Amino acid sequence: MYEQLNELFDLIDKELKNSNILPDAIKKLIWVEISKLKSFTIDARPARIAVIGRRGSGKSSLINAMFGKPEAEVGVNLQIKPAPHFHNISAHFPVQCATIAN
Repeated sequence: MYEQLNELFDLIDKELKNSNILPDAIKKLIWVEISKLKSFTIDARPARIAVIGRRGSGKSSLINAMFGKPEAEVGVNLQIKPAPHFHNISAHFPVQCATIAN
């Protein structure tokens, strides 16, 4: 998805530069707005999600369901101290998740 968005912005930029229909002032306004949108979607830092709950309450299952793949290990281990476990969900659309048991 990340690559597709980047390709879309590149295509819009190319078509905007090659357009003979739009006046330069309008092209510049469109380019400024497209640049803002690109910086908001592509150039921004990865989203961060924190899931907090008791041991065995389904935090890892929720993360796996949200992203449609078994990224977070599921199971109860009472030997683990309550410390965050970080998961980088996707290389194409960067999202970091942390599960914290209390």
